[in-house]
Amino acid sequence: MNERGSVMRIGALAALMLSLGGAALAQLTVTVTVDPAAERRAISPYVYGDNGQKGGHRPAARRQGGNRLSAYNWENNFSNAGNDYDYSSDSYLPWIAGIPSGQYRTPGIVLTAFHDSSLAQGAYTLLTAPMIGWAARDGDGPCATWNGSQWVFDQRPPGVRWRQVQDVKGSPFTLTPDTSDGYVYSDEMVNFVLDRYGGAGAATGVKGWSLDNEPDLWTSTHEEIRGDDLTYHELFVRSTSLAAAITGLDPAAEVFGPASYGFNGYYNLQWAPDAGNYASFQVNHAGFLNAYLDTMRTASLAAGRRLLHVLDVHWYPENDTIDWWSLRNGDTTRATAIDRMQRPRSLWDSTYLEPTWIGQWLQGAGQYPAVVLIPYLQRAADSYYPGTKLAITEYSFYADNHISGGIAQADFLGAAGTHGLYMANRWYGITGWARAAFRLYRDYDGAGATYGDVAVRTATSNAVSVPSYASILSSDSTALHLLLINRNYDSTATVTVTVQGPRSYDAGECWYLGRSDSLLHHAALPAISGNTFSYSIPPLRACHLVLRNTTGVSSRPLPAAAGRPFTIRPNPVRTLSQLRFSRPGAYAVYNALGQRVAESDGTAPITATVRAGVYFVRERGGECKKLTVVE
Repeated sequence: MNERGSVMRIGALAALMLSLGGAALAQLTVTVTVDPAAERRAISPYVYGDNGQKGGHRPAARRQGGNRLSAYNWENNFSNAGNDYDYSSDSYLPWIAGIPSGQYRTPGIVLTAFHDSSLAQGAYTLLTAPMIGWAARDGDGPCATWNGSQWVFDQRPPGVRWRQVQDVKGSPFTLTPDTSDGYVYSDEMVNFVLDRYGGAGAATGVKGWSLDNEPDLWTSTHEEIRGDDLTYHELFVRSTSLAAAITGLDPAAEVFGPASYGFNGYYNLQWAPDAGNYASFQVNHAGFLNAYLDTMRTASLAAGRRLLHVLDVHWYPENDTIDWWSLRNGDTTRATAIDRMQRPRSLWDSTYLEPTWIGQWLQGAGQYPAVVLIPYLQRAADSYYPGTKLAITEYSFYADNHISGGIAQADFLGAAGTHGLYMANRWYGITGWARAAFRLYRDYDGAGATYGDVAVRTATSNAVSVPSYASILSSDSTALHLLLINRNYDSTATVTVTVQGPRSYDAGECWYLGRSDSLLHHAALPAISGNTFSYSIPPLRACHLVLRNTTGVSSRPLPAAAGRPFTIRPNPVRTLSQLRFSRPGAYAVYNALGQRVAESDGTAPITATVRAGVYFVRERGGECKKLTVVE
């Protein structure tokens, strides 16, 4: 996404920074209440997504997108970089994917290599279908001429460096496309994927297709292809045509669009020449999005099937009183770090005045003084195409090498799941503290344990300094997961947690990410009495607390341990089938979340397979023993 807006000076930011980072502040006192039975809402696993980066962060969704995909030619895997790199047509996409050079020209290999990697990781694949109208014919470098001081765009389509992209071929498909006919067909590309993997409903199928990438910036990003401004009308025609071609071949596939770059795209498609023709849709400052949703709804009714399943936008930090380039370039000075850690509040918090030109403009308009991005998008979908899901398929808070980047990332993931995004895909590399933030949700114990998949009610008395998120697992609601983040720079937060409802919790553990390194650490929680406990969180720390009832995890709890001794051996053990008990009896094995993973009558071997990690074995009517499973 490119920045579009003037730098606005907002005096309130200085006061905010003082409140968050003043060294003279006393210790924070915060109350958090949780009700596991209230406001339950499914958390989409796809909020833990990326754009194909590597790094061991266990993505649940992978998007193949970016500026390169707009002019991607699936027949020979050439693409054009646009203004990202000298308007060059080349073999960057197969090269960056690690495909052997001898296979660069294999039709569709950029798509298949990406999806094969998704399948290996058990992740949703979102591919991009080009829609700008032209694809790179060759890999012969820049498609413009450098005159010594600037680029001259003298090689635009329909010149020999390009092939025209058409949505519908109108003749039989082939898996070995003709690269000399002057055309690239989108429906033939989709058919190629379907032939190899089956439809979106199949276990191996590609689940989603994005309608290109940031069309509101085509004129600047891909000036080598077009020099005129995109209009609402043109984008509507292109979008409905391509969506119809995709869903006509694979009715189960999800279509994402418009992959808008940012707020001014949502507002008027980056000052599109015909925006005034759609003035009736300029409601809640989402004029283009409203008109887009209404157009896709109308086209879907005519087609007899849904043509848009997910409203898809991008969201990056915009101009503010902190130098924009410093924020985006990963600056970790105190003021920038404080600003960065507050930015996820733009997703949901109506009390947060984002210190940007957007926040000031909205405040001046008087209707929505804060961005409140997810409700903003939801209003548009509910009003103009009900049932449309929401996605942010590009975002980043930068500074992966600093705790502020990790805290912003952890906060974003909590908010995205709690407030109902269907998919979110981090852009740029996922390393350091940002990678650890993903693991805080996806693999916090190093043995595959995850945050819950059902959000529940939680409230914090101080969202500015200590945001909170809570969840349970649909497979086992007895464990309660609580995310607490202290983003204050100097002050320890003493957090008093109270869990409401009939279920009791008497023990818990904490995994946390702190400022000293980008590893996850483990700590015990203080005693829980009457479903209340106090926990001190040092400055700049993100914590994943897991609370449970150690007397049993089923709806009919095990009787309290009677203290009768028993032994298990070996311990540690490599597989549960090796376990032997000192006497016959009923035994249950629980993981660190308190979930029952295996049972035995004490005579037959346990056949359940588990990961390496720490477990607990309880004898019916007896005591509980710790068990270590090693690789």
